[in-house]
Amino acid sequence: MQRKNKPTMFYRLYLRVIAIIVLAGLSTAGLIINQKAQEAKIHALAVEGNNEVVDVVMSSGSGDSATEQGIAVTKNPLNKSESIDGDGQYKDIPSGWDGPISEDSSSTDLPGVNLITDSNPERVAKERIVSPSLKRVPNRSDDYFGMFSPNILAGGAIDKIQQDVDYKLDLFGTYINWNQSLASNTVQEVCKRGAVPVITWQSWNGRSSWNGGQDYPLKTIAAGAYDGIVVDNFVQLLNKCSGNVIIRFNHEMSIVPGKYGWYPWQGDPESYKAAWRHVVETVDGLEGSERIYWHWNPDQASSYADLYYPGDEYVDYVGVTLNHHKSGGTWTKFEWMYGASKEMLEKHNKPVLIAETASIEEETDPAKKAAWASDAIAYMKKNENIVGMIWFSIDVSSDGKQRDYRYSSTATTVEYMKAALRP
Repeated sequence: MQRKNKPTMFYRLYLRVIAIIVLAGLSTAGLIINQKAQEAKIHALAVEGNNEVVDVVMSSGSGDSATEQGIAVTKNPLNKSESIDGDGQYKDIPSGWDGPISEDSSSTDLPGVNLITDSNPERVAKERIVSPSLKRVPNRSDDYFGMFSPNILAGGAIDKIQQDVDYKLDLFGTYINWNQSLASNTVQEVCKRGAVPVITWQSWNGRSSWNGGQDYPLKTIAAGAYDGIVVDNFVQLLNKCSGNVIIRFNHEMSIVPGKYGWYPWQGDPESYKAAWRHVVETVDGLEGSERIYWHWNPDQASSYADLYYPGDEYVDYVGVTLNHHKSGGTWTKFEWMYGASKEMLEKHNKPVLIAETASIEEETDPAKKAAWASDAIAYMKKNENIVGMIWFSIDVSSDGKQRDYRYSSTATTVEYMKAALRP
């Protein structure tokens, strides 16, 4: 048998160079993907109980070893070592979370479950007949403005916010898990004041208890296994709130299919749509459900968003999360950030409600955040498709990194926001 010629020294060197280039490219791509995922999630999970204390989790692509490994850093915004859960009981806040975020341990197919993969062609948008004395939900002629703040019921906070910006808020944002009551104290107070609550309703028990699986698997939601939770919550909500309510259900779902990220309802478009449709249809069967509106909120500029869209007949509003967290250098205006998602949102011909937006402070130039806020409100008024926005007013600064999204972080921001909100 004739032996094959050995590669020449030059050829071996050539192969090594090619291998180094390929490995370097893969490494760089991995770093970019990791950084993008982490930058997108300098985002606080604000979960309310009846006592308005939130559990804030954030991660960043700053280079710190913990955050670069995808460990979420937990911070208590009240600077306590404890937080209050939905039952008013104190519970420990872990200093970090080290559970997996890649494997869905609850994705096994269920026998007898018939998942809906297409919109129901027989379903039509339900007729909305509500009292004219109720606060209307925003429509094409509106520029509604609202606020989320973690301690909104404390010490006259609502009145102070409205006095600061010289504006009676139309919307109030709040975050509620499935092991908490939809008819929370905040929601009831907002309804009493004649405003519209926008509830980010999350099908889990919170990040501190998350083990990387699903507390409420999407497939079992779609199969009706949790209809008791859905019905009980909405019956209470409709009984205790006489006004209209917007439900922002399982937001920021739109990551790469088959992957799992910062929420358990991500990565499975078909199960997500099936769960969404089942929940909406279940609520539609309740008396008073014409006062419930559904808000679909993918992650910013996601190319996978359409895969998660449950259908026009199941959605009343669309929106994206637009939190600006760049400090230093050239800032990205709200209009440019929205522009990345504009076509994806507006093609559905639904009113656009930006249910979570804010900017951090530029420590050396307070006017930058102030101008960003002013520009955001001005663009909302200019774009007829955007009918409202909610400012995400919370401080998630951690480990020396300034992440202060509060509307009141400086007097300059308050004054600019007040001027922008004037008719």
